[in-house]
Amino acid sequence: MKTSIIPILILIILAGCTSNADQIKVGIMLPQTGLGASLGDQMLKGIDLAANETGYPFELIIEDDQCDAKQGVVAAKKLVEVNQVDAIIGPICTVAILPSIDIIESAKIPRITTGMIVQRVAEAGPYHFSLLPEMKHQMKAMTDYASQKGYKRIAAIAINDDLGKESIAELKQALSEKGIGLVAEEYFDRPETDFRARLTKIDTSSLTI
Repeated sequence: MKTSIIPILILIILAGCTSNADQIKVGIMLPQTGLGASLGDQMLKGIDLAANETGYPFELIIEDDQCDAKQGVVAAKKLVEVNQVDAIIGPICTVAILPSIDIIESAKIPRITTGMIVQRVAEAGPYHFSLLPEMKHQMKAMTDYASQKGYKRIAAIAINDDLGKESIAELKQALSEKGIGLVAEEYFDRPETDFRARLTKIDTSSLTI
Protein backbone atom coordinates (compact mmCIF):
# COMPACT_ATOMS: atom_id res chain seq x y z
CA MET A 1 0.00 0.00 0.00
CA LYS A 2 2.78 2.46 0.92
CA THR A 3 4.55 1.83 -2.38
CA SER A 4 1.56 3.03 -4.38
CA ILE A 5 -0.07 5.69 -2.20
CA ILE A 6 2.97 7.97 -1.89
CA PRO A 7 3.67 8.20 -5.64
CA ILE A 8 -0.03 8.77 -6.31
CA LEU A 9 -0.03 11.76 -3.95
CA ILE A 10 3.18 13.05 -5.51
CA LEU A 11 1.86 12.87 -9.06
CA ILE A 12 -1.44 14.53 -8.14
CA ILE A 13 0.49 17.37 -6.52
CA LEU A 14 2.76 17.75 -9.53
CA ALA A 15 -0.24 17.76 -11.84
CA GLY A 16 -1.34 20.97 -10.17
CA CYS A 17 2.08 22.56 -10.66
CA THR A 18 1.86 22.81 -14.45
CA SER A 19 -0.55 24.29 -16.96
CA ASN A 20 0.37 21.79 -19.68
CA ALA A 21 -3.04 20.14 -20.14
CA ASP A 22 -1.98 17.82 -22.97
CA GLN A 23 0.84 15.94 -21.29
CA ILE A 24 2.79 16.47 -18.08
CA LYS A 25 6.49 15.62 -18.35
CA VAL A 26 7.75 14.34 -15.03
CA GLY A 27 11.43 13.62 -14.54
CA ILE A 28 12.29 10.72 -12.24
CA MET A 29 15.66 10.66 -10.47
CA LEU A 30 16.42 7.39 -8.68
CA PRO A 31 19.10 4.68 -8.58
CA GLN A 32 18.67 1.96 -11.19
CA THR A 33 22.21 0.69 -10.78
CA GLY A 34 24.61 0.61 -7.84
CA LEU A 35 23.97 -0.03 -4.17
CA GLY A 36 20.58 1.70 -4.09
CA ALA A 37 19.16 -0.08 -7.14
CA SER A 38 16.72 -2.26 -5.19
CA LEU A 39 15.24 0.79 -3.45
CA GLY A 40 15.00 2.62 -6.77
CA ASP A 41 13.23 -0.35 -8.32
CA GLN A 42 10.57 -0.34 -5.58
CA MET A 43 10.01 3.39 -6.00
CA LEU A 44 9.75 3.12 -9.76
CA LYS A 45 7.11 0.39 -9.50
CA GLY A 46 5.07 2.64 -7.24
CA ILE A 47 5.44 5.60 -9.61
CA ASP A 48 4.38 3.51 -12.62
CA LEU A 49 1.34 2.28 -10.75
CA ALA A 50 0.48 5.78 -9.59
CA ALA A 51 0.77 7.24 -13.09
CA ASN A 52 -1.76 4.71 -14.35
CA GLU A 53 -4.19 5.24 -11.47
CA THR A 54 -4.34 9.04 -11.41
CA GLY A 55 -5.76 9.42 -14.91
CA TYR A 56 -3.47 12.36 -15.72
CA PRO A 57 -1.54 12.25 -19.01
CA PHE A 58 1.95 11.80 -17.56
CA GLU A 59 5.12 11.22 -19.53
CA LEU A 60 7.69 9.74 -17.15
CA ILE A 61 11.33 10.35 -18.04
CA ILE A 62 13.64 8.24 -15.88
CA GLU A 63 17.28 9.04 -15.12
CA ASP A 64 19.60 6.78 -13.14
CA ASP A 65 21.35 8.91 -10.49
CA GLN A 66 23.13 5.81 -9.08
CA CYS A 67 22.93 7.36 -5.59
CA ASP A 68 26.03 9.26 -6.69
CA ALA A 69 26.83 12.99 -6.48
CA LYS A 70 28.31 13.38 -9.99
CA GLN A 71 25.65 11.25 -11.62
CA GLY A 72 22.98 13.21 -9.75
CA VAL A 73 24.20 16.38 -11.47
CA VAL A 74 24.25 14.65 -14.87
CA ALA A 75 20.70 13.37 -14.38
CA ALA A 76 19.37 16.73 -13.21
CA LYS A 77 20.95 18.62 -16.11
CA LYS A 78 19.54 16.20 -18.67
CA LEU A 79 16.02 16.41 -17.25
CA VAL A 80 16.14 20.21 -17.09
CA GLU A 81 18.08 21.14 -20.23
CA VAL A 82 17.35 18.30 -22.65
CA ASN A 83 14.00 16.86 -21.61
CA GLN A 84 12.64 20.17 -20.26
CA VAL A 85 10.42 18.45 -17.71
CA ASP A 86 7.58 20.18 -15.88
CA ALA A 87 8.47 18.65 -12.51
CA ILE A 88 10.85 16.15 -10.90
CA ILE A 89 10.42 13.32 -8.40
CA GLY A 90 13.58 12.30 -6.53
CA PRO A 91 16.31 11.59 -5.79
CA ILE A 92 16.05 9.12 -2.95
CA CYS A 93 19.69 9.47 -1.86
CA THR A 94 20.81 12.68 -0.15
CA VAL A 95 24.20 12.43 -1.86
CA ALA A 96 22.45 12.93 -5.22
CA ILE A 97 20.08 15.63 -3.94
CA LEU A 98 22.66 18.09 -2.61
CA PRO A 99 24.75 18.78 -5.75
CA SER A 100 21.67 19.14 -7.97
CA ILE A 101 19.90 21.75 -5.81
CA ASP A 102 21.16 24.80 -7.70
CA ILE A 103 20.29 23.28 -11.08
CA ILE A 104 16.68 22.65 -10.10
CA GLU A 105 16.17 25.93 -8.27
CA SER A 106 17.68 28.00 -11.12
CA ALA A 107 15.33 26.31 -13.59
CA LYS A 108 12.36 26.98 -11.27
CA ILE A 109 11.14 23.41 -11.61
CA PRO A 110 9.19 21.94 -8.66
CA ARG A 111 10.87 18.87 -7.21
CA ILE A 112 9.67 16.46 -4.55
CA THR A 113 12.46 14.38 -3.02
CA THR A 114 11.76 11.09 -1.31
CA GLY A 115 14.91 10.59 0.78
CA MET A 116 16.29 11.62 4.16
CA ILE A 117 16.50 15.38 4.68
CA VAL A 118 19.57 17.21 5.96
CA GLN A 119 19.31 20.91 6.83
CA ARG A 120 20.77 22.15 3.55
CA VAL A 121 18.13 20.20 1.63
CA ALA A 122 15.36 21.53 3.87
CA GLU A 123 16.51 25.06 3.05
CA ALA A 124 17.09 24.39 -0.66
CA GLY A 125 14.58 26.92 -1.93
CA PRO A 126 10.96 27.54 -2.95
CA TYR A 127 10.90 24.81 -5.60
CA HIS A 128 11.99 22.00 -3.31
CA PHE A 129 9.54 19.83 -1.38
CA SER A 130 10.06 16.71 0.71
CA LEU A 131 7.94 13.91 2.09
CA LEU A 132 10.12 13.49 5.18
CA PRO A 133 10.82 15.78 8.16
CA GLU A 134 14.23 17.34 8.76
CA MET A 135 16.90 15.14 10.31
CA LYS A 136 16.72 16.92 13.68
CA HIS A 137 13.05 15.99 14.03
CA GLN A 138 13.74 12.35 13.12
CA MET A 139 16.58 12.10 15.63
CA LYS A 140 14.40 13.68 18.32
CA ALA A 141 11.69 11.09 17.67
CA MET A 142 14.23 8.27 17.94
CA THR A 143 15.61 9.74 21.15
CA ASP A 144 12.14 10.10 22.66
CA TYR A 145 11.57 6.41 21.96
CA ALA A 146 14.92 5.48 23.55
CA SER A 147 14.05 7.55 26.61
CA GLN A 148 10.67 5.88 26.95
CA LYS A 149 12.40 2.50 26.85
CA GLY A 150 14.80 3.60 29.57
CA TYR A 151 17.95 3.37 27.44
CA LYS A 152 20.98 5.11 29.00
CA ARG A 153 23.80 4.39 26.55
CA ILE A 154 23.65 4.24 22.76
CA ALA A 155 26.17 3.58 19.99
CA ALA A 156 25.62 4.71 16.41
CA ILE A 157 26.83 3.63 12.98
CA ALA A 158 26.31 5.97 10.02
CA ILE A 159 27.41 6.41 6.43
CA ASN A 160 30.45 8.67 5.98
CA ASP A 161 28.80 11.53 4.09
CA ASP A 162 26.76 14.67 4.77
CA LEU A 163 23.69 12.63 5.71
CA GLY A 164 25.53 10.40 8.14
CA LYS A 165 27.48 13.20 9.79
CA GLU A 166 24.45 15.42 10.26
CA SER A 167 22.45 12.44 11.55
CA ILE A 168 25.00 11.78 14.28
CA ALA A 169 25.33 15.47 15.15
CA GLU A 170 21.56 15.82 15.56
CA LEU A 171 21.41 12.53 17.48
CA LYS A 172 24.07 13.74 19.91
CA GLN A 173 22.12 16.93 20.56
CA ALA A 174 18.84 15.09 21.09
CA LEU A 175 20.43 12.47 23.35
CA SER A 176 22.16 15.07 25.50
CA GLU A 177 18.83 16.79 26.15
CA LYS A 178 17.46 13.49 27.46
CA GLY A 179 20.55 12.63 29.49
CA ILE A 180 21.40 9.63 27.30
CA GLY A 181 25.03 8.97 26.45
CA LEU A 182 26.36 8.32 22.95
CA VAL A 183 29.18 5.96 23.89
CA ALA A 184 30.49 5.20 20.39
CA GLU A 185 30.11 6.33 16.81
CA GLU A 186 31.36 4.62 13.66
CA TYR A 187 31.26 5.77 10.04
CA PHE A 188 31.30 3.45 7.04
CA ASP A 189 32.01 4.16 3.38
CA ARG A 190 29.29 3.68 0.79
CA PRO A 191 30.67 0.45 -0.79
CA GLU A 192 30.83 -1.37 2.55
CA THR A 193 28.32 -4.16 3.15
CA ASP A 194 29.95 -6.09 6.01
CA PHE A 195 29.76 -4.24 9.33
CA ARG A 196 30.97 -7.01 11.65
CA ALA A 197 34.37 -5.40 12.26
CA ARG A 198 32.79 -2.06 13.13
CA LEU A 199 30.28 -3.71 15.45
CA THR A 200 33.09 -5.61 17.12
CA LYS A 201 35.00 -2.35 17.59
CA ILE A 202 32.14 -0.96 19.65
CA ASP A 203 32.52 -1.95 23.29
CA THR A 204 29.14 -3.63 23.76
CA SER A 205 29.79 -3.96 27.48
CA SER A 206 29.36 -0.18 27.75
CA LEU A 207 25.87 -0.42 26.30
CA THR A 208 24.35 -2.06 29.36
CA ILE A 209 20.87 -0.65 29.91
